[in-house]
Amino acid sequence: MLRFRENNLSGRTLALLTIPLLLVIGCSGEGPDVVLPGAEEMNQTAILGVEGSEGGEVFRYAQGSESLIAAEYEGANGEKLDIGVDAVYERYEKIWLIDNESGTIVILGLGDRREQGRITGLPRNDSATPGARMSGMAFSNLSQAWLLVYGTKSLIHIDARNLVAVRTVELPGEPTAIVTIDNRVFLGLQNEDGSGSIGLMRSNDPDLGVEVVATTRRPPIFMGLNSDEQHIAMIVPGETDDLPETPVFDTDPALFMMDLLDYSLPFDGRIIAPNLLDKIGHHPMFASLTKDFFLYLATPEGVKRIDTQAWGDFIDFLPGDYSVVAADYYTDLVYAVPNQDRTQVERITKFEERLPNLTLPSPVNTITFVSTSKVTTP
Repeated sequence: MLRFRENNLSGRTLALLTIPLLLVIGCSGEGPDVVLPGAEEMNQTAILGVEGSEGGEVFRYAQGSESLIAAEYEGANGEKLDIGVDAVYERYEKIWLIDNESGTIVILGLGDRREQGRITGLPRNDSATPGARMSGMAFSNLSQAWLLVYGTKSLIHIDARNLVAVRTVELPGEPTAIVTIDNRVFLGLQNEDGSGSIGLMRSNDPDLGVEVVATTRRPPIFMGLNSDEQHIAMIVPGETDDLPETPVFDTDPALFMMDLLDYSLPFDGRIIAPNLLDKIGHHPMFASLTKDFFLYLATPEGVKRIDTQAWGDFIDFLPGDYSVVAADYYTDLVYAVPNQDRTQVERITKFEERLPNLTLPSPVNTITFVSTSKVTTP
């Protein structure tokens, strides 16, 4: 059954074009942590990466105590952070700060925010690697991290214990998204003609060969693992124009679902929003997936909440123009940064209750939620 977009949508109308056809597509993200007892109380601490006139910084907001702790890096390390912060990732009690301009990753301890190491000399947009930029990161285990480099056909293997880049993996396309589950690494790829592929690599394969298991018209910009570990949810950015003789709104972004048993794509549903082609090859700070199967997607027409278990039903969760969104994995507490004023962080609960905005002294580039129980206050 098809559900077509209406011209006169009102309020919170659910609108989706669903096509239960087998299409071929792409993926981004990483597997969820183990759900712990009392996790709802343990989380709701946010790490915010901001940009300042002299570089980046890290702020922390603890929802439980309603406290904003400024300049976490400088406070923990006794000096200013000398790189920008384009993206923040947290895994295995480490915070990874990525600066595309300098080609640098700084690694902090989650508990104390002390610098544990840094990786320099990574690809960036210069004469050595023109057009290159780091665009995503995921982790297979305690010792294997994977760094996407858009603008090249490269994936960098990072030793996450010793904090060094150890190998470059050649890919059949430019990487746009990543997600891991057990020893499988799924990669969204952009082909030379602009179409997309999904590659599969085994992290325990000594050769780290990549097999293409699916294709789509455009590469995925986000891939996330559903908490039941049976499907991967993927966002494909849409087209510049509607294609002739198709019954769908091709300019709208789409949700695709990949079955992890056979790598088929049993679902393709359109999301009413402008295309997100400008997100190709960027860190996926515009999307966040929770254990309750909700995918929050920042768009120029609001934050959409997409149900990846009901396969595609969505609501207009937060009106406005956004490019940064993060949701607490356990509680669906959402933080979103409006483009009209990136020093503001809007907050809304799973039940759509608005909380007071957070005001930061500098624009916010990225947000991630971490476990409160693992963060200490200096």
